[in-house]
Amino acid sequence: MKNILLIAMVVTFGIVSLNAQEVDKVTRYQQKYDEAVEKVRIVEDAISESQAMISEGENLKKSSQSEKKSFAKQEKQLTKTYNKNKKSIEKRLKSKDREERADAKVELKQLATEYKAELKAVKSSIKESEKNYTRAGKQIVKGKTNLKKNKQKLKDVKSKQKIAQYRLEDAMADD
Repeated sequence: MKNILLIAMVVTFGIVSLNAQEVDKVTRYQQKYDEAVEKVRIVEDAISESQAMISEGENLKKSSQSEKKSFAKQEKQLTKTYNKNKKSIEKRLKSKDREERADAKVELKQLATEYKAELKAVKSSIKESEKNYTRAGKQIVKGKTNLKKNKQKLKDVKSKQKIAQYRLEDAMADD
């Protein structure tokens, strides 16, 4: 009688543990499926970040090109104005009046100083535009590289998600 009772308890415990394992199996596959879905979402976010990086790089590239052109025009106009003013001052340097020549020398030095300062500012702006252009090119390349890498990751992760989904469906069907 004790043996039968013991055997009945073992069989009951075994059935209960099999049912618990079955639930654990479904839960485990559900967790794996949820993890796979989360990985897909993360990779899709990375893809959208890469696309945004490319777009931002292209916008920066266009704006830096237009800035460079406008600064080059500004430099050309500045030089043209300087040469025009210098020419009129140099005419006054040839004057016979000493005082007028002295004033012209002072004006010429002042004009040259102002021109150099403005030219330096414009040239630094041009250099900054060139740096932005280079930075934009690097950003575009980096974005395209990341996009290509993440598209491959997405394929891999989606296939893992499908596998996890099939396993979950099989585990639920076995219930």
